[in-house]
Amino acid sequence: LHKEVQNLTGHELERLISDIGLMKIYQQTAENKEFYDRRNSAVQRMRRISEDKTLFIDKHEKKRLCYAYTEFFIVSAIYHYHLRQYPEALASLNAINPNDMQDADTAQQLFYHYVKGASSLCEGNTQDIRKLNEFDELYTVQNMASRYPYFEGIGLQGLADLLIDHFTFFHTRRLHAIKQFGLPTDSLLPLHLAQKALSLFRKYNDIYRIADTYVTVGKYLNMHGQYAEALDTLTKALDYVNLHHQSYYANGRDSLDILQPYIAHDSAHVEVSWLGRKDVKTVPEWIARIREQLSVSYAGLEMKVLSDYNRNIYLDILDYTRQDKELENRYLSLQQESKQLNIVLWSVIGGIVLLVVLLSISNNSAQTRNQKHIARLKRILDICGKITASIPVNVATKEEVIHSVLTVVSSDIEELFQTRFHLHILDTENPSVSLELIADRRLTKEEQAQLQIITPYIAWALENGMALISLGEEQRNLEKQRYVYEQRISRNKRENLVKKACFAIVTDINPYIGRLRNEINKLTEKGFAKDYIIKKEKYQYIDDLITTINEYNDILALWIKMKQGVLNLNIENFALDELFQLVAKGRRTFEMKQQTFEVVPTKAIVKADKALTFFMINTLTENARKYTPEEGSIRLYADITEEYAEISVEDTG
Repeated sequence: LHKEVQNLTGHELERLISDIGLMKIYQQTAENKEFYDRRNSAVQRMRRISEDKTLFIDKHEKKRLCYAYTEFFIVSAIYHYHLRQYPEALASLNAINPNDMQDADTAQQLFYHYVKGASSLCEGNTQDIRKLNEFDELYTVQNMASRYPYFEGIGLQGLADLLIDHFTFFHTRRLHAIKQFGLPTDSLLPLHLAQKALSLFRKYNDIYRIADTYVTVGKYLNMHGQYAEALDTLTKALDYVNLHHQSYYANGRDSLDILQPYIAHDSAHVEVSWLGRKDVKTVPEWIARIREQLSVSYAGLEMKVLSDYNRNIYLDILDYTRQDKELENRYLSLQQESKQLNIVLWSVIGGIVLLVVLLSISNNSAQTRNQKHIARLKRILDICGKITASIPVNVATKEEVIHSVLTVVSSDIEELFQTRFHLHILDTENPSVSLELIADRRLTKEEQAQLQIITPYIAWALENGMALISLGEEQRNLEKQRYVYEQRISRNKRENLVKKACFAIVTDINPYIGRLRNEINKLTEKGFAKDYIIKKEKYQYIDDLITTINEYNDILALWIKMKQGVLNLNIENFALDELFQLVAKGRRTFEMKQQTFEVVPTKAIVKADKALTFFMINTLTENARKYTPEEGSIRLYADITEEYAEISVEDTG
């Protein structure tokens, strides 16, 4: 059925699942080469699917894809386990995506846990931890499989196998879990678990698992020295193998293919003859387990010949089944690829020889054609050179530009193409963009390509001519601008003289400010303030100095008023708090009148004339000082809005 899928559909995912199904069959039947054939096919399909997983957008297809990837790694792990390649088996299980495992159906999850526990593929720092993890995996299978008789059976059988070898260990470390089986927790527990599994497999009618469970029972009996009972049990297991073989292959007629615990003088063992046959599909590992335990039973009964007979069969089967066919498979694949590469190589050599002949013929004709083409391109280059030099420097109109270009190149172009041309300009305002050369005859593609080389040069010449015309106009405009700038410079010089005069007035104020600072220093530092008469005189002198300074300020204010309407402002961005701090330095004049002067710091950044703003603030605060009585208060602050800053001076005068 799996093989038919390959012919029935081209769906890559379904073919991948059929490859994995065949891998499972070939693994069980020990057809290792065929297993690798299908595994390589599956790997290639997975690689193609991984290149574009976005094709699988349907929820059902995504689920099928996760199932296929998970099943592939589980089957690979089982294969490596039977070949005793434990690191490879463990790596295969670890390659399973945890998200895929969570989305898997219950049956696949149970199978995954069973493989980990039954195949001893659990990780752990010590042997004891690994054994406990194996028990936990099998216990999980048995515990989750209440609605799955098959998985419940294999879980019980796996636990029975594990308890046979390590009953005391697990009885000590997992007693609570063992009690959950509802069976006596004595040394008969493995036998009871195996019998319970046997009952489930009989209901399920699985011949393979029934025989395998009989082997588990036989193993238990051998471990406890009940060799005769073990021999009877293992003979029943062998009978189920015969039943399976006769049902599918012998049709009940071929008695020579009946397996028996011992056949005297049998040199060609029946089950060994089945190995490698295409018409018989059996499970060698199945038979090998039976023969191994039969050898133990006969050895316990001290029947050495019979024990050796079964042991030899067991070893022959292991020798066959544990042959890693990967290298053989690779050799055959490489041999097939080598044949294909030889065919491709000879095809390539033949193609190269043919190509060399064709290239030789083509080269001779191309050289002749190229020589003519080069000579023609040289002519075109000469024409382009003439076009670039065709515009006179003193050109004045568009018509003169067009006439100059046509006069220089028309005769050469007509001689080159052996036909007359007409220059057609669609947009007379912008001739360099819309020009077109129209021939009197139909041009070939090669001639059209050559004409397209010349046309941009003509367009450039026309554009250059138009640029010369516009440069003349631009020169005249620049001369007009020069005159305007000279007038502005003259006006700026006059304004500069006025500003110098104002600066001289400001400079004359500095000596008075120096005297004012000196008198204040005498009062504060030298102790003149202690003598009332001297203090009063000093205050009067300071008041006279301030009055003089204010007269200068009034002169500057008068000049500003005179300049209203024609005043040029020096607009700049500055921090308003800088001006506030300058004004705050005159706090001493307010203290002399026993006034409180408060300057509120501000973070405002304004765009204005800095000097004029300072003059305005200084004038307002000075007026407030004059008209505020003693022990009054003056407050300077700024309110900031989104569009402007409002400066306020409050006083009690």
